[in-house]
Amino acid sequence: MSSIVGRRPDRRFGLAFYNFGMPSGFKAYVDQIVRVGRTFDFHPDRHDSAYTPLVHGKRLIAVISRGDGGYGPGGRNETLNHLDPHLRTVFSFIGVTEVEIVAIENDEHGGSALADSLDSARRQLLKLAGEYAAMA
Repeated sequence: MSSIVGRRPDRRFGLAFYNFGMPSGFKAYVDQIVRVGRTFDFHPDRHDSAYTPLVHGKRLIAVISRGDGGYGPGGRNETLNHLDPHLRTVFSFIGVTEVEIVAIENDEHGGSALADSLDSARRQLLKLAGEYAAMA
């Protein structure tokens, strides 16, 4: 649990996009950190929401590799992407509301599509690194 609730202001993960979702090993990690009394509270008598996030001031940066392209917002495969929404849902549930997704797509195709995606990911990561350095 200390990896999420520890002192570091952010968590960074590199993930593969498996069958439209997260790899089983990462799912097991998520299942270990989403814990009542540790990362969220549960009060069934509350009328507005029974759940209260306990993790505050954290940011998640997920670098995701995808074999094909078009899984991002507005892309041809967006509706097949269950990983990005899952990450945002589960981490916001515990209080991590700042979730940054950096995708590298088209690694099965290679060529200019992969090169363009790598360039885009590098720009996003450099921007995030600059923001992180400014906070330090």
